[in-house]
Amino acid sequence: MTRIRLQWRLRTLMILVAVVALSMSGSQLRLRADDFRRRADQHAAQQRQVELEAVPHARIAAMARSILAPDGRSTIDGPAARALGLKMENFDFDYIKMLSMCMGRAYDVKSVEDVREVIGKAEGRVEERRALAAYHAGLRRKYEDAARHPWRPVAPDPPPPSDA
Repeated sequence: MTRIRLQWRLRTLMILVAVVALSMSGSQLRLRADDFRRRADQHAAQQRQVELEAVPHARIAAMARSILAPDGRSTIDGPAARALGLKMENFDFDYIKMLSMCMGRAYDVKSVEDVREVIGKAEGRVEERRALAAYHAGLRRKYEDAARHPWRPVAPDPPPPSDA
């Protein structure tokens, strides 16, 4: 039986090391891209969740705003309401209370001033949610880009909006 003798030249060893290094770096890049895709998916889910959280607040603000006339007075204190026999003390604010309780934020609404306060709080909460959704949208785009180009460096995440 003849035995084949392999001669390992320096050039052959260098090529072997280069092939192993390329395969290892390729697998590292694939793992890095997968991690960035996972992060992008997480931020997309958080963005959707935050956008959905803003909906009830927007509804409460719109419903409360509909109680007020364009000049800021109560529509139930106006002459048309008085002609129909509607009085402020008889007006039912329970719908605002019920919606706000469903959100875990019970607003105590008994007067027009309380309605204005509800509008301010609800619109403020909507703006907070929009800022947080924009934050997550930016991070989603950043990680989607990083997943497409895993060899590029990635900047650290900015801090989340302070009021969220």
